[in-house]
Amino acid sequence: MTGMAEEGREILARGRIRVDARRALAKLREHLLVDLHLYAAEIARAAVASGATFLDVQYDADDVVLVFDGEPVAETELPRLLDHVLGDSGGSGRVLRGLALGVNAALGLGPSFVDIHVRAAGDTNTARVRFVPSVLAGEDAPLPEVVRVALPKGMPERGTRVHVRRRMGFETLKRAARRELPREIGLLAEAMHDAPLALRRAGEKLPLALRPAALLRVRFREKDTRRGVVEILAVPAGPPVVAYLELGVLLLRRPFAAEPMFPSAAHAQVELPVRVLVDADELPTNASRSALREDAGMMLRAEQAARSGFIDALRTLVAIVTGEGKPLPDVEVLDHDKARLEDALGAFVCVAAGALRRGMDLPDQARALLELPLLRNAVGGSLTPMALLSREEGPVYVFEGKEPAPAELEPWLDDVVWARGRLAERILVDFEIQGAEKRITAAQAAYERRRRLHARPRSEPAVPSEPDHVVKETFHVKDGPFRGLRGQLALGAEGIGSGQRPTTVRVYVEGRHIDTITVDRDKLPLAIDAAVAWDGQIVPRFSYEGVHDSDALRLAMFQLTRLSLLALGSHVERLAQEKRAADLERLRPLVRAAVGAFVLAAEALGIENPPPEPALSAYTPLWTRSFWPSPDPDRLPLSLAELRSYVDRTNAICHVPPGSIGVAPDKRPVVAVTDLELGWLEKVFRGVTLVPYARALRSPREPATPRLAMFHELCASRRAGGEVLPSMPFEAQQGRGVIAPARKDEILWLHAGVLLQVVATDKYIEPTTIVVDYDGLVPAPSWDRIAWTRDMAFLVPVRDELLRRIVAALEGNAEARASLRDAPTGAPGPLLRAYVIEAITRHRGHELTARIEALPLVPVLDEDGRPQLVSLESVRKTYPEPEMIPFLRAAPDFPTLSWRPVLCLDDREAYAFERWAGGRAKNAQGELDARRHGARTAYDRKVFRAKPVLDPFVCGPLAEPEGLTALWYEEEQTETSMSVAAALPRRGLELSAAEVEILLDKRLLCTRKLTGMPVPVVARILLASEAFVVPFSDVTPSGVSVAEARVYSAACSLAAGLVERAKGREPAAFFGDLRVLRLVAALYKVSAQDRSRSDILQADFALRSADFRWPTVQGDERAFAELVPGSAKLFYGRARYTQWQTPARAGSELDAPIVHAPASPEGDLLRAILVGMGYELVDVSEAVAALQARRTGEAAQGRPRLPGSPAHPLLRVDLASLHSHYEGEIELTEGDSSDVQVETLRGEVVALDVEAMFPFRAKVRVEDVELDDKDKRDIAVDLTKSAKKHIETLADKLDELPAFVRTSLRRVVSAHSRKDQTLTKRRLAMRVFPDILGGYHSIADIAGDGSSAYPYVNFPPPYPTAPRPRPPLALTSEEFEAICSRAVFEDVSQILKRELAAEQRRLSRPADFIGLDATQRAKCLEVLPFRGDGVLGEIGILMPEHAAARGIHVHTTGRPLCRILDGDGWPVLAVVNDDALPTNRGFDGIKGHVAREGLRARVVGQANEQLAKWLAPPPGVLAELSVHGPLPGVPFFVKGMLWLPPSWAGAGRIEVRDATKKETVARHYEVTGLKRFDGMVPVCGRLLVAPTKVGNLEKTDMRAALTRLLMERTIEMVEAAEEKGAPAELVEGYRWILKLLGGDVGELEVVAADGTRVPASEVVAQVEAKGEVWVTRHEGTAEGGFPGEAPPFVLRDGGVLASVLRARTRIVRELGGVVPERRAASAPEAMQPEVLAAVHAFTYGSGVPNDATRPRGEVTPFVAPDVVEPKAPEAESGVEEEPASSWFGGLVSRVVLLFDPPEPMEPATRALGPSLVQTIDKLGLAPTQVVTGVRYARSGRPLRFDAASGKLVLNRSHPAVRALAAKAAEDPRARTLLVAAAVREINRVLEVVTDATEKRVLLSLLRGEPL
Repeated sequence: MTGMAEEGREILARGRIRVDARRALAKLREHLLVDLHLYAAEIARAAVASGATFLDVQYDADDVVLVFDGEPVAETELPRLLDHVLGDSGGSGRVLRGLALGVNAALGLGPSFVDIHVRAAGDTNTARVRFVPSVLAGEDAPLPEVVRVALPKGMPERGTRVHVRRRMGFETLKRAARRELPREIGLLAEAMHDAPLALRRAGEKLPLALRPAALLRVRFREKDTRRGVVEILAVPAGPPVVAYLELGVLLLRRPFAAEPMFPSAAHAQVELPVRVLVDADELPTNASRSALREDAGMMLRAEQAARSGFIDALRTLVAIVTGEGKPLPDVEVLDHDKARLEDALGAFVCVAAGALRRGMDLPDQARALLELPLLRNAVGGSLTPMALLSREEGPVYVFEGKEPAPAELEPWLDDVVWARGRLAERILVDFEIQGAEKRITAAQAAYERRRRLHARPRSEPAVPSEPDHVVKETFHVKDGPFRGLRGQLALGAEGIGSGQRPTTVRVYVEGRHIDTITVDRDKLPLAIDAAVAWDGQIVPRFSYEGVHDSDALRLAMFQLTRLSLLALGSHVERLAQEKRAADLERLRPLVRAAVGAFVLAAEALGIENPPPEPALSAYTPLWTRSFWPSPDPDRLPLSLAELRSYVDRTNAICHVPPGSIGVAPDKRPVVAVTDLELGWLEKVFRGVTLVPYARALRSPREPATPRLAMFHELCASRRAGGEVLPSMPFEAQQGRGVIAPARKDEILWLHAGVLLQVVATDKYIEPTTIVVDYDGLVPAPSWDRIAWTRDMAFLVPVRDELLRRIVAALEGNAEARASLRDAPTGAPGPLLRAYVIEAITRHRGHELTARIEALPLVPVLDEDGRPQLVSLESVRKTYPEPEMIPFLRAAPDFPTLSWRPVLCLDDREAYAFERWAGGRAKNAQGELDARRHGARTAYDRKVFRAKPVLDPFVCGPLAEPEGLTALWYEEEQTETSMSVAAALPRRGLELSAAEVEILLDKRLLCTRKLTGMPVPVVARILLASEAFVVPFSDVTPSGVSVAEARVYSAACSLAAGLVERAKGREPAAFFGDLRVLRLVAALYKVSAQDRSRSDILQADFALRSADFRWPTVQGDERAFAELVPGSAKLFYGRARYTQWQTPARAGSELDAPIVHAPASPEGDLLRAILVGMGYELVDVSEAVAALQARRTGEAAQGRPRLPGSPAHPLLRVDLASLHSHYEGEIELTEGDSSDVQVETLRGEVVALDVEAMFPFRAKVRVEDVELDDKDKRDIAVDLTKSAKKHIETLADKLDELPAFVRTSLRRVVSAHSRKDQTLTKRRLAMRVFPDILGGYHSIADIAGDGSSAYPYVNFPPPYPTAPRPRPPLALTSEEFEAICSRAVFEDVSQILKRELAAEQRRLSRPADFIGLDATQRAKCLEVLPFRGDGVLGEIGILMPEHAAARGIHVHTTGRPLCRILDGDGWPVLAVVNDDALPTNRGFDGIKGHVAREGLRARVVGQANEQLAKWLAPPPGVLAELSVHGPLPGVPFFVKGMLWLPPSWAGAGRIEVRDATKKETVARHYEVTGLKRFDGMVPVCGRLLVAPTKVGNLEKTDMRAALTRLLMERTIEMVEAAEEKGAPAELVEGYRWILKLLGGDVGELEVVAADGTRVPASEVVAQVEAKGEVWVTRHEGTAEGGFPGEAPPFVLRDGGVLASVLRARTRIVRELGGVVPERRAASAPEAMQPEVLAAVHAFTYGSGVPNDATRPRGEVTPFVAPDVVEPKAPEAESGVEEEPASSWFGGLVSRVVLLFDPPEPMEPATRALGPSLVQTIDKLGLAPTQVVTGVRYARSGRPLRFDAASGKLVLNRSHPAVRALAAKAAEDPRARTLLVAAAVREINRVLEVVTDATEKRVLLSLLRGEPL
C-alpha cells in the first residue's frame, strides 16, 4: 500500500522490527488467552505447523510434558522465542509463534519453569532452554541460555519437547490426591477431534472428549480457509455452533445462526442439530484469541457458505426420511439409521414450529417442513405438524397405544395424535394435552349410529304437505356464499293471531333426515316449514346425534327467511294478476310477518356478520304493494315504498293502535299496527323516529277549526312588561294562529291544538310573538318538541300584514284599528314604537318606510330638558348626514337649551333607534358633565372681573425696592404666551423657591411658590389668555410648568445683569453678596438637572469674560481664563497670601493664579458656582502651604526606598546608578504586571500603571501636586528604560538568578529581534529560549549554520518525555514571530500533540462500565445489549425528541476510541467495546474502512432487528411490504411496514413516529388537488421517519413526499395481492381508489347499468368535472331525484365502483331515490378513571399517573398453572392467604382473625384468580410450568409472584385489584392490564421469563390480539 492512510500519513515501507518484547509481553500475557490453560492447544498448532505426525502427552500432579515429532526450530531462536508472539506467522515463523504463544500463556500460570527441548536429526543430545516468569521482569533481565542435555525419556529422533513444571502448593496436592486430569489436557483433548495428527499418551491413543455423531455432511470451500464442513448431528446435539479451527486444532466456537434460511432459536428444549467446522492456516483473531475480527470478512463469508450447505443437507435429510426424491450428490450420508434420521428431522420441525408459534415469518424451507407427514394420527394415517399448529384453541387428543385404532374410525380420529416417541412430537408441549381413550369410545358409538343411519334409503329434502300451506317452493342455490344449499319450504296462512306454530326445519345429511330444528315465534315471527341439505357445510355432531350447531346451519336458516320473501313475492304477483283481492287481503299478516323475519333473522339466529345481500327493497312485490293498514277508511293500506318516501323526507313514522279510525290533519301516511309490527318497521327503516299519533287524528269529515281564544291567551302570556300590544289573528296554508309585537321574536308551535315547542328565532327583524297551529309538522314521540317541519316562509306575509295594519292604525285608520285586538288609542308605548321603527330596516325602499318615518315615534328633549315625540324625518333634518345623532338613556338634571338629544329610556327602543340611525347614533352620556360645568363657569367669570388692575412690570412687595429687575417676554404673542418680571428678594429674606404673582387681564389670579423652580427670586407673571387658567382661581399644572420655564429664563437674565453690574467694582459687590451668589449657584444647579435649560449661558459667559475679575490666593484678582490648571480641573485655596514666596529657579505649577474660595458661606457658594460651570475642583491649600514652607526652608525629606527584600540582591538598584531623571529605587520581580509608586508634592502616593516588557517594582518622588497624562508617560518611559538596562547587565548571571529573570530577558531579546534589523552580539548570545526537555538556547545556537530547520512547538506543557537528539524549542506564538527571521524553523506541534494525546489515551484508566449512563438511557425507547463474541456494550433506540444524541461511541480495551455515525435510519445511540478493533496511530479512530463499516453494520443491524419486531403487521392482511430507505426528494429516512387490510373501506391509517416530533401520530395521507374525491391513500402501516441532516426542516414538505411513497408502495402491494389470489372484488376496489387518486394501475373499466363498458378515464372526468355520478337500483319512484340532463353513464348500485364512490365522495345520486345522510361513527369509549387508577396502582401503589410519569412496562406470557379456587366467605380459613413467617407469626394471625375476621371476598375478586390464570395459559409463555396456582392475601402490593411456591399472590383488599376485578368480566382492557402486571412480576422474579418474552407478550396485548 503506497496511498495515504486515514490520518493523512503515508506508508513508505513494511517489515519486521524487534522491540523490547519481554517488557511488552508481561502486559500482553494478562489478556492474551481467555483461559491460560489453552497453552497446550497453541503448542499443538505449532506441532501441526512443523509437520508432526503425533503429539504425545504425559502428566502427573505437577508436570505436563508435550512431545511431538516434526521439524524442530533452530536452537539459536530459542532464547528470544517470546519475541515471536508479535512476529510474523509465515513459514517457520508459524512454529515459532505457536511455541511462543503457548510458552507465554504457560508462564502466566506461574509455573516453576517451562523447558523446551529440541533435537535435530542425528543429534545424540538435545538443546534445552528454560523459561521462568522472571525472564519477563524487565528490560535488564538476562535471556535464557541454551544448554545441551541428555536425551529425555520419549524424545523422538527429530522433534520438540515442552515441559511445564507447576509450583508445589495446595492445588497441586489436591489434584494429586484426587488424581484429576490437568485442565490443559482436558482442553487439548476437546480441541483435537479434527487435528491432522494423533494424540496419545505414552504411545497409546488418548481418548478424546465425546461429541454427537454426524449423520450427514456437506463440504464447502471459502477464501482463506483450508476446509469447511456442515454436519447434521444425531439428537440430542446441543446448540448449533460454528467451530473455528486453526491448523485443525479447535480455537473457538460461536453460535451458528441459520437465519434467514431457517430459524435458529430452540423450542421445546430442542436445538438445531447442526455443527459447522471452519479450518484455516491462520485465523484473524483479537489479541486474546477469543473472537474473530469481523473486519477480516472471513467469518461472514464462511458462515454464509455454511448456510447454503446447511440447506443442501436439510433437503437431503427430507428426501431420505420421506422417501421422496434423492440425496443431493454433494451431501455425504454417514449414518443410514432411519429412526435417527427421522428424529434429526423432527428437531428441525420443532424449531420451525416454535418460530411459527412466536409469530415469526417462516422461510419457505421451514414452512415446507411443517407440511411434511412426520406425525401419525390414531388410525396410523399421516398428520402434518401444520395441521396442529393451524388449529383453533382447544385441547389436543393423544393416543398412546402400541397399535393404531381401527381404520373405520378415521372420520372421528383423524386429528388425534398417535404418540410413538418421535422427537417431532415435542411440538405438543405448546398445547393442552388430553388422553384419547374417551374420544375413541365415543367414536365407536358414533360409528354404530352412522351405520344405522345409512341403513335408510337416500332422499332429497322435502316438507310434508299440510292443508294450510299457501306457498310451497323447492330451491337449489347454484352460486354465491350459499352455493349448494338445497331443499323445500312452505308457508302457512294462520297469521299472527291464529296460533303460535314455530318455524320447523328438517335437516338432511348424507341424503338422510338426521335432525329437526325449531325456532319459536317470539324469535322468528314467520312460521316456516322447511327441509334443507348443504353438503360439506352442515355436518353431523361427533356422536351422529343430530347436526352440529354451526355457522353454516344458522346461515342456512337465515337464508330461508330470504327465500320465503322470494316465494311470497311470486305468490303475490300471481294473485295480483289473477285479481284475487280477497286472497291478497288474507295474505297481508303473512307478508308482514315475513318482513319481520327478514329484519330479525340475524339477531334471532345469533349471526354477528351476515353475508352481503340485497336490501329489502329488492323484493319488489312486497315492497311496493299495500300490506300495512291505515286508520283512514278512505285510503288503501300503505306500502313500504310509500313509508320509505315519507321517512326519507321526515325521518319519522306516525302510528296508531290497530283499529283506530281517523285522518291526519295534512293527510300524511299513518300506520295502524301492533307494537310487534312497529318494531319490525323500526328495523326496516334504521334510525327512524316512531311518533304515536292517535291524539292528532280527527274524524274523516270533520273540518279543522281555529282555537282563537287559546291563541290570544298564549300570546298574552308571553308579554314581559305592562304595555298592552295589539294582536292579529291569521290563517295560512295548513296553519292558523295569532301574531302580536313583542320584546323578542319567538314562535309558539302547536299541532292538533297541542303546544309542542317555543322557538326563539333570534332574527334581525321586528320582534313578534306568533302562535301557530301547523298541520305540516311532525311532533317528537313525547309531543314536547318538533321532530320535523316544513319551511317557515309562510309566516313572512303574516308579519307584513301585521305591520301594515299597525301603521295604518297609528295613522288613524278606523278599519285598521277594528281589525286589531288591543289597537293603540293614544301615544304608542316604547315597545310598539320600537317595533315600528325596527321594521324600517326590513322595508327600506318601500312606501311603508316613508309612512313610518312621518309618524311621531321618537322622544326628543326640548330646551327645558322635557321629552317630546317627533318624527324620524324631523330627527334626520335636525342632524343631517353625516352628523352624529346624540341620544340619552336617562333624562338630564339641567336645561339642555339648544341641545336636542333623543331620549331612549327602553332598551328595545334604544336598539331600534340605533339600527335606524345606521351608525350615526351616539350615546351623549359623556357630554353631560361638560354641559353642566358650562353654567357654573359663567358666574365665576363675573366675580373675577371685579378685581383691581396691577402693573405687570413691578415685582411686588417681596422684591428689593431699588434693585435690578429683569424682564422676559415673547415678541410674537400667542394664547400660551407669558411675560415675566424678576428681581432679587429683600435683604434678609431667604427663599427656597421662586415666589410669583400670576396676573390675568392685569388682575391677580393667584400667588404661589414654584416648588419646581428652586431659585431665590421674586417674579410677576402676566398670562396672555385663559389657556392655562383653572376658572378664575388658579393655573393648570401645565401652566405651572410653563411658568417655571419662563421664570428660569428671567432669573438667568437677572443673574447676567448682576454680573455685568459688578464689573469694575470691588469684588465684594459680587463675591460678598450672598443673595447674588445664591441666585447664580441655584441657576447652575437647576441647569445641571435639566440639560435643556440653556439660558444659564448668559450668566456663564459674563463670569468668564476678560473684564470680570476673580480673587486669587496670591493676593490679586485675575480673569477667569488665567486660573490654573485649566481643562476640566481647577485649583482653589482657602487661604490668601499677602506676601507670595516666588521660586529661586524653575517655577511650580502652583505659582500660576489659583482662585481663592475661603472657608465661609460665600466660599461654599463660590465653589458651587465653579462646579456648576463644569470644573472639578482640586483643593491645593495644603500643597500651597507646603510649597511656601519649603521655599522658606521650614521642611526637608529623604530619598524614597522600596519596602521588603528582593528575591536576589542583584535585582534591586538605585535609580541614580542607571542615570534616571528621578530619585528612588527599582527592582526586577516575578508576576504579570509592574508596581510603580510615585510620591507627589502634597505627600500622596500615586500608583502608576506601566506597560513594560517584563514586570518590575519602583518607587520615585516628583515635585508636582498632581500627575497628568504627560507626567505619567514621562515617568513610565524613564523607568522602563532603566529596568531594561538593569536586566541586560544580568545576562551572564542567569543561572544564579530566579527563573523569571530569564523569562523577562527572553521578552527583551524577542522584542529587539522583532523591531531591530540587526541584534548586538551580546543579545544574540543570550541563552533564553527553552526546549521541551528543559535546556536553553540562544539565537546564535538556533541559527547555527542554517543547513537544517530547527524544530519547535507552540503549545504549553506537558510534552512527550522521550529523549531526542535535537529537542524542539517551546515557543509562544509571539516569541516565534520575533525570531522567525533569524533562523529556519519547523513546526512540529501537531506531531507532538498527537503523540502526547495517543500516549495519554492508551495509558488512561479503562472504564469500569461499558454501556449507556442514566442520562442516555432516559433518552431511549429501549436499550438492548450489544451481542457478539468478545464485545461489550449497549445499544439504545432513541426517542424522537433526542435524535440529536445519535451516534456510536466506540471503546477498545475499555478505553474511549472515537465516535462514529450510525448512518441513515431511526436514530441509535450506542456505547460499545471491541478489543479486536484495529486502531490508528493516534488512538482516536478505527483503522480501515472495513472494520469501521463492519462495526456500524453490527450495531445498526441489531437495532433494526429490534425495530422490526415493533413493526409487525396484524394478521389477516391481503399483502404487506417492508419499507427501508431514504425518502425521495426530502432529507428523511423511512423504515417500517405497510399492509393492505382485508377491506379497502378500513384502509388509510398510518402510524408515523417522526424523529422530529415527540409522539406517535396516527394520520391519513391524502393526495392533494382533488376536488371531490377523498384523497386518502388506501393503505395502513407503521412507519419510523428520521431526518438525514441537521438544521431547520420546517420548510421540508415531508408529508407530500411520504404520500408519493405510499402511493407507489400501495400499487405494488395491490399487484402482489392480485398475484396471490386475493378476492377479485377487494383488488378491484383498491385499484379503482388508486386510479381515482391518479395512480398508474393499468386500464380499468366498469359495466354501466345499460351494459355498456365505461373506461376509467371517463369515470375520472365525470367525478372531477361534473361533480355527480348517477346509480340505479331499478327501484326509484317518481318523487325521487333525477339529473337535469342525461348523464354519460349510469352505474349499477352495489357494484365495486359504486361502493367506492359512495365511500369516498358525496356525489353519488340515485335515479328516483334519495341518498341517505351519512352518520358519524360513534367515538370509542374513553378509558374510565378507575381503570387508569388501577393501572397506576399495579405499578406504583396508588394514584393516576400523568403522561410524564407513566411507566413504560413490558410484559411476557407464560405457561398456564393450576388455579387455587377461593372458598366461600364462611370458610375463610380455606382460602390460602399469605403464609406467616414463623410459628409465633401464625399464632398472631389466628388471634387477629378471631377478633377481626376478614370481610367476605367479593364474587368478582373470587373469579379473578381462575380467569387470570386461564388467560395467561393462552399466551404460551415458557417451555416449563412456572406458575402453580393463585393465592389471596389481604395486605401488601396489589400483585406479586412467589418464586418459592410458584404462585401469584393477589391482595384482594387492595382497591386497584377490586376495581379491575369488577370490570374484568366485561371489559377486556381490565383483563389486559391484569395480565400485563402479572407477567411483569413473573419476569422480575424468574430468569426463565426474559425481557424479550415480556416484550413479545406486551406487543401482543397492544395489538389487541384476543385473550
